[in-house]
Amino acid sequence: MELFKNSKLMVTISDDNTLIVSKKEKGKGSGCCGSTEVSQSSTNLSEVIAMIPYKGGNSVAIALTDGSMNLTMNKTAVTQLIDKWNAIPKSFTTELLFEKKKLQCYVTSHGHLLLVSKTKSICSSQKIEALGLSMADIVLVEGLKKWIGKETLFMCTEKHAIEVKSVESDVIERLRTEAINNGAKLSKVKVYRRAFRFTLKPKRCTEYLYTTDKGVAYYYKDGGDDSVFHFAPWDGINSCIASKGCCKKKLIVIAKDIIITQNKFGATSVNEIVELVNQKVSDNAGKGKMFGKGSNRVCVTDTHVICIGKGKLEAHSKPYTDGQLIRKSWFSSYVNISGFEVKVGRNQWKGFCCSKGSFYNAVTAEPSRELITKAEEHRL
Repeated sequence: MELFKNSKLMVTISDDNTLIVSKKEKGKGSGCCGSTEVSQSSTNLSEVIAMIPYKGGNSVAIALTDGSMNLTMNKTAVTQLIDKWNAIPKSFTTELLFEKKKLQCYVTSHGHLLLVSKTKSICSSQKIEALGLSMADIVLVEGLKKWIGKETLFMCTEKHAIEVKSVESDVIERLRTEAINNGAKLSKVKVYRRAFRFTLKPKRCTEYLYTTDKGVAYYYKDGGDDSVFHFAPWDGINSCIASKGCCKKKLIVIAKDIIITQNKFGATSVNEIVELVNQKVSDNAGKGKMFGKGSNRVCVTDTHVICIGKGKLEAHSKPYTDGQLIRKSWFSSYVNISGFEVKVGRNQWKGFCCSKGSFYNAVTAEPSRELITKAEEHRL
């Protein structure tokens, strides 16, 4: 049964109630030479938790058991789709957990979380997002305390990282309890907070690292409303490296979406995290090969080039081709890696005549594997 079709979108429902969505998107290239790529997704309507029409019934927000989908069609197609879904018997009920001005959060009787958010700007009409999550997949539920006001809810699955402002502490505890009762393994979560920093100009800054049963989560907020948060699953992490320091250290988690701490954490905490992470991912890539003499070093793994200096950490994805030879001495070569100067053996960057050295070959080599991408971020 074909519900809708235009030049970019085709939506059909098969006899076994499978929703098939085909989209045409512009690929690489531009103008008349640009290629067109077709993506297709299949979802059984029994895996849908909610369908909510918006934009006068021309669009629909769909919450899946693990994710979300938005379709813009026409009123007839949206109505037919919702009627088809409503005709399927439901074996679950929903209960409102909390409600805000533009957000509702529900728990379902079959162990899922439903988040419905509404956004509207001056130049556009209202848009609705409906996100479904399995509570068994939740790996972190934390309430980030504030000096004044309610807490900020921060939670993660392997695929989604979610932040909700101004949530009551008892609601967060209820959510944590519901997640545990539905199979979430939250007992292995360990929380690390940035070290105290004495300064004459205090700056509001929140920074946390979490080690969980399924990976490493990171949250950072400095002042205003914007924040940074990531979740890296264990099999998406290459390695973990710390800067030098006796009492405080910075930390870098090498994944596709690299985590670099903005502030220093206690040395004991950092050493504990590095040991745990590298033990967990030892089969992924090992510790890499270290190059350099003196205070500046470069660790080259199978996916990244990691610059390690005095309190400085930065990483570049391989193949890295912007390195430049600054100068050579009798015994050493000095190489610039995006402003980071490292001293290596004389022939490790540029060998004899036109040959290349081991350091050059290591940083410019193609990555030997693809790391798992970062979790999709939601700020609500």
